[in-house]
This record gives sequence, C-alpha cells and structure tokens, in this order.
Amino acid sequence: NKFKPELQKLFNLKKQAAEILMTVKETATPYDALIDIFEPKMTTEAISTVFEELKEGLVAIIGKCESSAKQTDTSILERPVPIETQQKIGKLLAAFIGYDVTSSAAGGRIDETEHPFTTGYYDDVRITTHYYPNKFASSLFSVLHEGGHAIYEQNLKKEWMFQPVGDACSMGFHESQSRFVENIIGRSHEFWTYFLPKLKTVACDAVSDVSLDGFVHAINHVKPSKIRVEADEVTYGLHVIIRFNLERDLFADK
Repeated sequence: NKFKPELQKLFNLKKQAAEILMTVKETATPYDALIDIFEPKMTTEAISTVFEELKEGLVAIIGKCESSAKQTDTSILERPVPIETQQKIGKLLAAFIGYDVTSSAAGGRIDETEHPFTTGYYDDVRITTHYYPNKFASSLFSVLHEGGHAIYEQNLKKEWMFQPVGDACSMGFHESQSRFVENIIGRSHEFWTYFLPKLKTVACDAVSDVSLDGFVHAINHVKPSKIRVEADEVTYGLHVIIRFNLERDLFADK
C-alpha cells in the first residue's frame, strides 16, 4: 500500500507517453508503441500469437519433467561455497567467454548487487551478480548471462560508436545472446566436461565428489518457481509470457 500511489502515478505517466508515441509511431495500440522501443516493429498481436503457442508447448514439457521417474539430486547445488570462492569462479567464467575483467586493459568488471544487470558501452561494459552462500549456481549462471550481454555490447563495430546505429538492434536480440551463453553453452554437457575440473579446483570442498552427469542433470532441473532470474530454461519462458499478458491487459484497461 505504501508504494501504490507512486506506482499509480508512474503507470499513468507511462500510459500518457504510450498514447503520444502511438500517434508518432502510427501503431495500432498504445502498448505497441512501447513495445517498439524494445523490439522495433513488433506488435502485441504477433507476440500474443507466438506466446500462446509457446505456452502450450512449455506447459506440456513441464508436465513431462515433473512426472518423470528420472528426478535429479539438486542438493549438490545447495552446498555452501564462500562468497570469495564464488568471486573466483565468476572470474574464471568471464575469462572463458572472453569478457576481460582482470587485465590492465580490461573493459569490464563484476560487482555485487541485489539484482544482476549489465550496463555500459563498447570499451566499458560492467556486470553485476548476487552471491548466495548456499546457492552458488545462482551467481555462476548470472555471470554467464550478464557476461553474454556484455560481450555482445563490446563486440559492436567500433566505428559505430556514438552513432544511432551503434546500439543493440533490439532487446530480443540482446537477450538471445545472454541466454545463448547461459543456457546453450552454460548448461551443456560439453561445457562442464571442460569446466567442472576447474570448479573442483576452486571449490573442492563443495563439489569434489560430484559426477559430471550428476552435475549437468542438477543444473538442468525443471521446477516452477516465482523468481524469474532463478528460473530454469523451460519455466523461464512462462515468466516472460505472464508479464507480457499482465502488461498487455493493463494498457488495454482490463
């Protein structure tokens, strides 16, 4: 209730902005005008069509995962790992993906915050992560995710700097880069064949007895949760779909 008046004020201002932008951008709805800021020329109708199909498929997959007889032991991800050790792991991960945070010419750095994010431009792109002593995989995957954002920014053409073209082409493309690094690479058997021995060297007390297959199975565990940034690869999409549906209906006065 304390936040409600301020949230209402912000929402009203955003609606006014959407209506103005709708005229300028010549979109079908006010919400389309706001979507265009993040995903140029994308529409509510097109997203709704994709998301309805995606939701149906994801819900079916989640049902299969939850009823599977082959459940995994995720307790290995709850073993205590000191924050100092997690910081070392983060630097190793950054080095692997080519995100320099240690050399004298480093254009990046990793800091601590409540909610992970990436900020910066070209040769100064910084990321943040959050450390949980009993949930080391949280920081591990947020470093990969935000690192994916960072290396995308750092690899834009230098001659485009300070020009309108010298920016990310869309938020969807940006997120595709971060989640490619986090999931397609970071949750793969191939990556952990390489990186698990390094993890055992740094955090030996916590994972010394963990098998490769057991670890890969654990980090790919599927389970619905309320926190988007902690969501697995299957349920993550539903977090996004729910948020989109809420926003779409709010701006349609439903």
